[in-house]
Amino acid sequence: DGMIITSDVGSGKTIQIAYGHGTNPRFKVGDSVQSGQQILNLGAIGCKVSGGHVHIDMYYDGSHLCPQDVFLAMAAGQAPNLDALKPKGVSPCGR
Repeated sequence: DGMIITSDVGSGKTIQIAYGHGTNPRFKVGDSVQSGQQILNLGAIGCKVSGGHVHIDMYYDGSHLCPQDVFLAMAAGQAPNLDALKPKGVSPCGR
C-alpha cells in the first residue's frame, strides 16, 4: 500500500521516506525518482479512514525521524539538521 524512496544525502548516509496507504504506484524497485514526480495516488486504505491520505515515516542513517520535526524545520525556511533530529525520533511520534 505504498513505497519507500531511498536517497543518498552524502557522507555515506541515506534517508528513507516510506509513503504508505497510497495506491497506483508510478515506480518499481530500482527506478530513479526525480524531485517533483508523482510517486503514487492518495489512498483511502488503512484503519478507520474516511478519505484520501498518505502516511509518512522517515529513517535517516538507520534511525527513525519524526516527520513532523522535519516538516516544521522546512516550514520555518530551514534545512533540517537530520543528525540533530535523530535523538528525537521515537516511533510513533504524533503530536
